[in-house]
Amino acid sequence: MTPKNFLWAFLAVVLLFVLPGCKNSESNLPAAPVETAEPTPAPPGSKSNPYQLIIINPAVDESEIDAAAYLAEKFEEESGYTLKILFAASAQEALLFLAKHQAEGAFLPPATYIYAHDRNLAEFLLIPKIYGTYTYGSQLFINKNAYSEVPIPADPLDEIESLTSLSFFAGKKPCFTTPTSLSGYVLPTAVQRRIGLNLDAPIFTQSFEAVIRSLYIKGICDLGAGYAYSGDPRTAVNLQDLPDVFEVIQPIWKSPPIIPYQVFSTRPGTNREFREELVNFFLSWIATSDGKDNLAVLTGYQIQDFRRADDSVIDPLRQAIQDSAVPITDLIGY
Repeated sequence: MTPKNFLWAFLAVVLLFVLPGCKNSESNLPAAPVETAEPTPAPPGSKSNPYQLIIINPAVDESEIDAAAYLAEKFEEESGYTLKILFAASAQEALLFLAKHQAEGAFLPPATYIYAHDRNLAEFLLIPKIYGTYTYGSQLFINKNAYSEVPIPADPLDEIESLTSLSFFAGKKPCFTTPTSLSGYVLPTAVQRRIGLNLDAPIFTQSFEAVIRSLYIKGICDLGAGYAYSGDPRTAVNLQDLPDVFEVIQPIWKSPPIIPYQVFSTRPGTNREFREELVNFFLSWIATSDGKDNLAVLTGYQIQDFRRADDSVIDPLRQAIQDSAVPITDLIGY
């Protein structure tokens, strides 16, 4: 074989080994990525993405779960929107749901609503009627036999008359219920601070009935707080052994009715059409005995009616809390 022929034979052999290797190398390269469309999220209020409503309840039982499912079913029939009821174990958990945008609406206690609204977590929609009133208030009682020199106002809501009577109690000891009670502590403390009435350190009796009894038997406290407008603490069953309690225990100051029992609100930015459907549903639902029974199970209140309202309804309570100097954070849950 000539040198020239040998060279060509050698190159042919080399190509036999190199070319398959190049082919294999190309086949091992990663495939070009295939673009895929982003999944379209289900619209809010659909079955796979329901609107969520919070009810605070630390101990949910089967009847409440059934009531929640029934309300959601009726709402979907009326509106076409799917609704899910979330039970929050505490007011703090309810606020967390709202803050994380995991719920669109909530039934909140009044001070808790104020905290939520002032942090852009809730907007006032409905106020419920309970015990015959949409709001209630506070009053201060004395034992008139212990303080015969104190004039009893003909109308304890009259500011001039009531402040004259309160002026006799500078340095005296009050009985309040608990440090978180809006009617049993916050409102009386607000008026006390507003008029510059310095009282002795309070006794916290833990109940309104105990306040009335403490005043009746004398020697424990000089004046005491109770609720107003939604009833009268002197009518309590366990005070029936005090037949002259209405004569002996008299109110000398009364606040206006400024405390809602509950606030139904939605998170700011919630779909307007859904909000209106929700409002209309509750207004019609509460007009039926079925609806009243259902909401009583869910909320724990015998709600008689709802009324549309906005945040201005709760401004007087907001101001009273500020006047009392009780931190709003201490009132979450109330």
